[in-house]
Amino acid sequence: MFKHFLLPVDGSPLSDSTFQKVITFAQETDARMTVLHCGSHAFPVGAPAPIKDRLAQDAQHHADRYLKGVVRKASAAGIKCETAYVNSDRIVKVIMATAEERGCDLILIAPHGRWGVQPHTIESLRESILSVSDISLVVV
Repeated sequence: MFKHFLLPVDGSPLSDSTFQKVITFAQETDARMTVLHCGSHAFPVGAPAPIKDRLAQDAQHHADRYLKGVVRKASAAGIKCETAYVNSDRIVKVIMATAEERGCDLILIAPHGRWGVQPHTIESLRESILSVSDISLVVV
């Protein structure tokens, strides 16, 4: 059975709802989880470095606050939970790399959200997984 889930989140209501479902599943299967907050923050074209730095710091601060809440909820449910934050527009690669680095055996994703797990993204992720690993993918 699966023992280490990866759940990419974006802070959207759908993502939060999926997190609650995964908590229940983790309790039922005695699994642990890694929650990956995927950010995709484009910087204004021609923005000076201090502006870009400030935007990156704000995104990191928001992700840290959000992920602390995730860990608090998981811990309250008795689930061991690690977190990660990555700011990238290459969501599929980030998800795959995180799953492999963290030793996850199951990726659980919401069907869509703010950063948009659209059908083509799901298929791209599924193809990546099948071609390089034993990790399973489930759309929750």
